[in-house]
Amino acid sequence: MNRTIILLFLLIININFINAQINFTPLALDNQNKFLFNSVETVGERKPIKTLFYGSYNNGETVVNSYSFYPMVYNYSKNNKLLYIQNKIGLYYYDIKENSVKTVTNFPSFEKKNEYPIYRLPIASISPEYRYIVAKIANSSTKADIHLIDNQENVIKKVIEDVEISPGFEAAKWSLDSGYFIYQKKGSVYYFSLSDYKKNKLLNENWRWIGKTRINNCYWTKDNYLIWIENNLIYRCDPNQFFSRSIYRNYLRQGEIIGKIPFKIDANDDNFIYNDESKTFIISKGGASIFYYSLTDDIKQNPYIQLNDNMRFDKADLFTNGEGIISVDMLEIGRVSKKIFLIKKVTNHYQINEFSKPDLANSEIFGYSINEKETQIVINSSAGAFCYDFKNESLIWKFTDEPIINSANVGEANWIVGGEKLSYLIKENNKSNMPVFASSIDDAGYVKGSSDLGIIANNRKYFVDIAKRTINSTKNVDFELIKEVKNSSNRLLSREINMGFYKEAVYLKNLYSGKQIEITGIPNLKYKLYQPEIELDYKFYYSPNTEKYEIALAIDCIKTAEGVYPILKTLHNYKIPLNFFINGNFIDINKTITKIISTFDVEISNIFQYDINLTDKNILIDKNFIRQGLSANEEKYFNLTGKNFAPYWHAPMFYSNETIIKFANDSGYRYISYNYDSFDWVDKNDYQSRNNYYPTNSQVIDNILKNLKPGQVIFLSAGNNFKTRDEWLYDDFDLLISELIRSGYNLTYISDHVKKYRK
Repeated sequence: MNRTIILLFLLIININFINAQINFTPLALDNQNKFLFNSVETVGERKPIKTLFYGSYNNGETVVNSYSFYPMVYNYSKNNKLLYIQNKIGLYYYDIKENSVKTVTNFPSFEKKNEYPIYRLPIASISPEYRYIVAKIANSSTKADIHLIDNQENVIKKVIEDVEISPGFEAAKWSLDSGYFIYQKKGSVYYFSLSDYKKNKLLNENWRWIGKTRINNCYWTKDNYLIWIENNLIYRCDPNQFFSRSIYRNYLRQGEIIGKIPFKIDANDDNFIYNDESKTFIISKGGASIFYYSLTDDIKQNPYIQLNDNMRFDKADLFTNGEGIISVDMLEIGRVSKKIFLIKKVTNHYQINEFSKPDLANSEIFGYSINEKETQIVINSSAGAFCYDFKNESLIWKFTDEPIINSANVGEANWIVGGEKLSYLIKENNKSNMPVFASSIDDAGYVKGSSDLGIIANNRKYFVDIAKRTINSTKNVDFELIKEVKNSSNRLLSREINMGFYKEAVYLKNLYSGKQIEITGIPNLKYKLYQPEIELDYKFYYSPNTEKYEIALAIDCIKTAEGVYPILKTLHNYKIPLNFFINGNFIDINKTITKIISTFDVEISNIFQYDINLTDKNILIDKNFIRQGLSANEEKYFNLTGKNFAPYWHAPMFYSNETIIKFANDSGYRYISYNYDSFDWVDKNDYQSRNNYYPTNSQVIDNILKNLKPGQVIFLSAGNNFKTRDEWLYDDFDLLISELIRSGYNLTYISDHVKKYRK
């Protein structure tokens, strides 16, 4: 009875911790030592992703291949009719002619025991002729090396060292002739010449500098020129001049000016989208203002939209005729969705209008794709995939069997749509459709009475073609999965390892010798959970001490809110316990954002009504002043949201003393101090602090991981607060979260944290 009560108590107190791990389930082992198992990726309250693996053991060697392919990133090769699929397991291509899936063998892969990543993928960049692939391979928690994969020579070589991982962004951008690629490092863009590299005359990296911009704000044209924006100037450069201009860089910079905009671009927050054929471009300023321009002065009136406070620019595509499509992130009640806008030419004017359809009214939009002719768009959503004619916006077809995560046009009226469970080939505007491969399975095993593999997904049964790794549906009533994990000499099993994101690992155990063959690999952790005081006595096994690995992350909302969007998107993806501290200035400036924050599953506490130094001798501090400053801020928050603050606070800029803390405590607010200063707030123009306290995002994350201990509270900034930095930590928030998880920490709310760690 006592053990039952203890277990129930542990379950109750753990509901506020982030649950982020990868588990493995052994499924089947046949007499030839061919085996099946699946991984189960669980992050917060997201639906688990189950990836199926099929492998074999022979002469001391194991070979493992994925047999389901979650549709995170699609890249279609028109010339080869191959659809490249990238996910956290590896990089694959689906051959439409052969109806088969194959692994890009030199790319880092879980199949080869490379570690499973938690953060958004750094997207592999594939050259236009599909011979080369540029990939980022992590060398630490925050940095990566760029590797060049030659599929023809079947080799992989490290060519660039120590770039930022930059989750969610392309590793590089290729020129149309596949002779050059550009990459980003420390806030600047550099070029890489394949011919110079092969001739062993590649210049030092500093000499290959192009400009202080982001790779996302650079574009290659069809005639092989590079276009980019820097400050308020648009540049164009012939890559044939890269080498000579680099040699004479003291006299010639890369590129020539071809355009100018009326304001400066912030490389961190602003976006530049360009189409060279139409000579049109979009500027997204601060994510909230979207401007449409043309280099040819053929637009009489430049379209412009100011997004609502709950919206921020996500991505856009411009067509060859100047029209286009824009998606924006939209913060709703406790979630992040997307909204679509269309750029259309009406008579002689361009207009930006919201795209709203009844089919999408109650669904969550995940993204969009465009056909090659730029006449159709497919919207991926929780309700399925919906294809519309761009011109008249009429519905051409819809596919609603399951939520569609991704889609790609694969020629004419054919599409691949990637669902949560299965991926489908849609032919001739949905005159026919068929599942082609699995995305995430429900169950799998050997089919009874045969050596065939079978899976169950969406409550339907499918045979798996072992050679092609694709699926075929069946109505066979005798379809039964055999899931025996032991043969005459070996047993397939999983064992708990609790290393970083890995809860378990899979092994093949010899029944006679007891020897275990590792199948799934072990994470290589740079930072590990700090808990030297732990003692594994017999009590630990009945009631493990969760306090050994809890920390709290708190977001300070002082003035501006640029970081709220990436932070809440990460919260939406990871479902993590998170804490916000808000002052009166922030509420006054960001009323809509404050209301939106209050709808998320976060804990929100008080800072103070005013952003002042409470220990300043020129300010008369008494009990009434502290009580009124806290109360006024809480009433402002309540009047806006209808909710109360949690009974916690910290002084503005953390300037406090015992008297101030006592006055606040008497007013019902408990003081929360920080344990470690991340220095993510230091202004690069503050020369007094800059030399010693101006870290990059990578350094901030590394320093946190080096110094963090269980029981601590880390405060981070929600905005730039009118300061200047080359990069802001909130843009790499998901990287910080993933590394905290890998190091073994759980996140918790301040209210739970205080009970255990504060007197």
